Amino acid sequence: MAASVVAISAISVQAESVKIGFANEVPWAYPGENNKPLGFVNVIAQHVLKIAGYDGTESVVSDWGGLIPGLQAGRSDMVTGGLYITPTRCNAIAFSDPVAQAYDAFVMSGDAGIKSYADIIASGGTFVTGAGYNQVAAWADAGGAADKILEVPGPAEIIAAVEAGRAVAGGVTVFTAAEAVAKKDGLTMAPIPGSTYYIGFGFNKDNHKLRNEVNTAIHAYVGTEAMMSDVAEYGYSAANLPGNVSVGEACLLHAND
Repeated sequence: MAASVVAISAISVQAESVKIGFANEVPWAYPGENNKPLGFVNVIAQHVLKIAGYDGTESVVSDWGGLIPGLQAGRSDMVTGGLYITPTRCNAIAFSDPVAQAYDAFVMSGDAGIKSYADIIASGGTFVTGAGYNQVAAWADAGGAADKILEVPGPAEIIAAVEAGRAVAGGVTVFTAAEAVAKKDGLTMAPIPGSTYYIGFGFNKDNHKLRNEVNTAIHAYVGTEAMMSDVAEYGYSAANLPGNVSVGEACLLHAND
């Protein structure tokens, strides 16, 4: 870690671990052996918590749809699963300032020619995405029929549905799409228009102490050479840095969608 980061690595001495909630979202946040937290969001979280003076993390792994309910129920202290900061989620939980930005993409078999939700609707086919994903609302907002969307637990099931022909296209993040296309012959991807989002850590709204300490540490770590080196293996690049966007600005980004 760069000296500039080490110099501020004791904002406070907490001497306690933080329960971090995440699902199986490669390369965002996913469990390794013995539920070791892997993925670029988990890497950022662990370094940020260390800077904030916490003694480590405990993994709380669940389905994607269970991340926010688990946080609200106290099963985790902080969600690191790669949550997009959206207006609906901002009403339910508190977010840190952004640690990344990304966009969504369609995954399809071969050259299906899907470039928008309207293309899927026009085809008469089914759209598949994850339960609790922001694409569920995006499909409805685009006029997609409720009986033409298939909601599944996560990326593996989305890709399987596309490969099996049960869906014309799947809705995932650009990181997930790129991972799938690189590993699976015959799959292609296309960006979803207007789908740029910012990513932050989630907290219960009354957990001001942890959120404030994490925010301070985020601004000390995100964007440093050390951070870019730490996350490089997961495909995070300078294009994914959040810039100076605040959590308030991120919450309002898709308010009129």
